[in-house]
Amino acid sequence: WPRSCSPFWMNSSTDHPPSHQPSPRLRLTGKATVDKRITDHWPFLHSAPAVIMAVCLLIGCLVGRFTHKQDQGWISIAMPAICVLALVQPSVLALGAVGIIGGITLENLKSSHFSGLPGFEKKEVTVKGKVVAKTPSLYGQSALTIRVSEVWGTGREKVNFLLRVSVPASEEIIQGEEIIMRTVLKETGSRIVPLVVNGSMVTGGWQAGSKALSTFFKGRERLVKVLRTFKDSPTSGLLGAISLGERWQVEVRTRDILQKTGTYHLLAISGVHVGAAILPFLLILRLCALTSQRVNPRVIRGVFLIFSVFAVGIYMGFTGFSASALRATVYFILVGSAVLAGRYSSPMASLSLCVLFLVCFSSVGQPDVSLVLSVLAVTGIVLSCRGRSEQALSGRWGENFVKGSMQMTMGAVLFTLPIAVWLAGGISTIAPIGNLIAGVPFGLFLIPVAVFIDFAALFPWFPLELLINIWLKASGQILGSMAHLADLSPSFLRLSPAGCLVASLTAVTGILLWHRKKYHLRAGMVIFVVIITVSGSGHFISEKMNLDDLVISFPMVGQADAAIIRYHGKTVLIDCGPRGVPGRDSPVARALQRQGVRNVDAVFLSHLHPDHVGGLEDILAKWPVQVIYLPEGSSVEEEGWSSHSRTFTVTRIRGLRYEDVVKFSSMVLTVLGPEERENQVKDVNRGSLQLLLEVDEFQALFTGDAGWDQVQRSLAKAHSLDLLKVPHHGSKRGFPPAGLGDTVSSIKRDTNIIAVCPSRSPGNRHLPAPEVVHWFEGMGIKLVFTGDTVVKIRYKKGGPHENNPLLLTTMFGSDTKKCYFICL
Repeated sequence: WPRSCSPFWMNSSTDHPPSHQPSPRLRLTGKATVDKRITDHWPFLHSAPAVIMAVCLLIGCLVGRFTHKQDQGWISIAMPAICVLALVQPSVLALGAVGIIGGITLENLKSSHFSGLPGFEKKEVTVKGKVVAKTPSLYGQSALTIRVSEVWGTGREKVNFLLRVSVPASEEIIQGEEIIMRTVLKETGSRIVPLVVNGSMVTGGWQAGSKALSTFFKGRERLVKVLRTFKDSPTSGLLGAISLGERWQVEVRTRDILQKTGTYHLLAISGVHVGAAILPFLLILRLCALTSQRVNPRVIRGVFLIFSVFAVGIYMGFTGFSASALRATVYFILVGSAVLAGRYSSPMASLSLCVLFLVCFSSVGQPDVSLVLSVLAVTGIVLSCRGRSEQALSGRWGENFVKGSMQMTMGAVLFTLPIAVWLAGGISTIAPIGNLIAGVPFGLFLIPVAVFIDFAALFPWFPLELLINIWLKASGQILGSMAHLADLSPSFLRLSPAGCLVASLTAVTGILLWHRKKYHLRAGMVIFVVIITVSGSGHFISEKMNLDDLVISFPMVGQADAAIIRYHGKTVLIDCGPRGVPGRDSPVARALQRQGVRNVDAVFLSHLHPDHVGGLEDILAKWPVQVIYLPEGSSVEEEGWSSHSRTFTVTRIRGLRYEDVVKFSSMVLTVLGPEERENQVKDVNRGSLQLLLEVDEFQALFTGDAGWDQVQRSLAKAHSLDLLKVPHHGSKRGFPPAGLGDTVSSIKRDTNIIAVCPSRSPGNRHLPAPEVVHWFEGMGIKLVFTGDTVVKIRYKKGGPHENNPLLLTTMFGSDTKKCYFICL
């Protein structure tokens, strides 16, 4: 650290900053002079080589994902040649070339580790590794991600890959511990993520290891048990995310509040949390430096670094050694080592070295999205504080504390916006205010106390319940004030894909303009408002251009049911699919987010089975829903969902009966079933609503899980049909009913029918039944499946209505994920 910008805890009687004297100059030519301390004003000159290498390495890793084995020949020749060139004639181009070729080489080396795995495929082996992630899954299972270091088959081989496997949720497996598991390696990952293997646990189970961390595990188990007693508190999941790294404990409503206020990063164990772990030691050593005039400052720095690493290690043991925590710890160690050595540490250089270290030694394919977001956030904070570095590093902001906090917040928001807008599906318009409201109490009080709760859990005699109760009440008050901000209609600008693209391009342009304005706070605020305005305009124009198109989307929901209908600015849902995995939104909620939907005008629930209504809770928590339609005599509240999940809207609930008609703009939905005589049937499936959608000449029949005989009677009432949603996922029960073939032939005279089956492709252990598939294919009807596929059907008013629809297929990631765009 230069003495002119030394941290406040380093200032003592033996380490005073120099007086402000004119900088000595060195004469180079007759007229040109250069300031010896110019790098103090332009710290980027210290970090330029590391920054170039880090950026180019990430670019090379991205390119390396798409290279093939036959390309390794020219890489082995180009890498040494370019390295020699960089040594002989160092330049920006040479460093960039080394970084790009190095990234490509790294990805190929990771693939070479993976190339030896096919010999183990479909064999029962024992794997040894570390649990890097644990997420609750469906059907009482937990999904584990294990970084495997050894495979024991016929021999014992060293490997390096990630294994995904499901285990019973009742097993107490803690993230970060070493594990030995008997498993069968089934299949490899996609080309995009080549280092992930899917497996299934077999007899032999698992065996925990790492006895050195037993103290952490006991303390963690105690904390988990205490938190379970507070599970009714809305902020208990938030404390679990900060103290235990278990983000899936956070409720849907809380996640929505954090997303709309731009504070979702509080859930990721990152630099703020690691800083909270070392804050007590920083304050103690600050007092030591002020009270003692004889202690060598370097001794204080060394003691501080040792205790801080110890504190961070304890905290990471509780949170499971997450990737974000490791990144923050590596960055802290790099900066702390420079401080201990008494040398100047450029924040950008330390950040770039951290990226180089993590990319080179990580087995995960790079560039990882979370790594890129973390780097961009830190870069924005560092660059936005340029010109205020002495105040920022010394902690002496005084009355400018709020302004400095806003400056850093604006830097993090703008620099992460080009990528974050795609992940969030929009822009938080109140992110700077939300970060200020939440950042001060969370950063200065709540997060440090949550970290202290981890330390306190190690001591059985400590009154943990009292401290947790205080934390939950305090955080509840702050979260309540944030909820009022999140419930404001303009708090979050949802964007369509076109709007997200406009926002990303505008954000990149805004960052360049902000750089020219020397990262001034007012300029940054103006640029942020301009980005919101331009992005909203792009979204509005794209929506207006497609206003006359009817778009029916079937999200990828597995063996479940959901359809999103959009026409003339109206959005209607027919069924909502299954619940999401804990800690993650439901598939239909994610689909609505990707499409930029801002309001849901109506939700039609065919019947109240979980695979049709499971996603309703997430939708009510995130979107204002005007009305919910149910079969007459049904009740949403009986199934455990509340129609008042949001504070600013009250959803109406209306029952529908046979031949009722509901109109939305030019959309007409008619109830064709169940008939009056079937209302008293106890079978919930046969009580499913059957809805006929009519838009101009387009007609589609949505059948829920009705019986085939009921569907046959509904089809007989339609003059023609373009789209049929296959009932009950293609079950063969009661198939085919009498007269189905004649009925289908009569409505096919004008156009062919597209049949959408809400299930995976035909298989031996799941629906649809092969008999149903063969029958439809024999009738010349095109079947598409939504289990592993996103299906979008677009009907343009006045467009050509041909006998054979145009079918376009686009691949995403692997063969099991497709997107069909069907244009009528």
